[in-house]
Amino acid sequence: IYLVVLVLVLVLAGNASADVSWNNSTGDGRWGTGANWSTGEIPRVNVDGYARIFLDPGPTIYAGESFEVDGIHLANTGTGGTLTMRGGELFVRGGFNCGWRGQGTLNLHDGTITVDGGTFKIARDPGSVGHVNLNGGVLQGSAMNIREKLAQDPDIIGTMSVNGGVMIMDGDDTEQIQGYIDSGWIYAYGGVEGAALKLEYNEENPGQTTLSATHPFNPSPANRSIVPPGAVELSWTPADPC
Repeated sequence: IYLVVLVLVLVLAGNASADVSWNNSTGDGRWGTGANWSTGEIPRVNVDGYARIFLDPGPTIYAGESFEVDGIHLANTGTGGTLTMRGGELFVRGGFNCGWRGQGTLNLHDGTITVDGGTFKIARDPGSVGHVNLNGGVLQGSAMNIREKLAQDPDIIGTMSVNGGVMIMDGDDTEQIQGYIDSGWIYAYGGVEGAALKLEYNEENPGQTTLSATHPFNPSPANRSIVPPGAVELSWTPADPC
């Protein structure tokens, strides 16, 4: 009886912790197509473990869609892995590793990614490369880390280009994030001359650290702003007269 119970417990534990892999078998590239995952269903919280995205191109999430997952690994050893958000919501209940052991890329164009049960990491393990294009939308979580195991591998590469999007982290992480900025790992608009990062704590979002960027053209209305219906004057300041 004890042996049978032990076997059942091990089977259940194995099923609960088994990760699910992206294969894009239908070719439509959509996260929400169950057949694109190794289990034949989209990743399920508390059932499928981490979503392993070890292919380029990886899945895309669109406006109006909402998904929840235990965790995400982008890229294994010798592979790439890309996740693209064009809207919608993605809730990550564990960790998010952009560049787990290979070359991972996150393209956030619109929508919201919330990492609330673990750490958002860019380039985690030795040999990894991770990059985030924060073109729009919101990336939010409890903590972040870039090049976590740099001491083990000085060739780890992790970067983030803050463009039209915003990153919000719980608590006061300004010292840590400023260190990444000073190291050249986080920059604005691909490093274009005149672009600037804005890092603050407890101003726009109480009790949280907020990172955004301004473009040297100084567009008005600003990126991510909302204007009422009616006539709107669009203006910008080019670097050179035109």
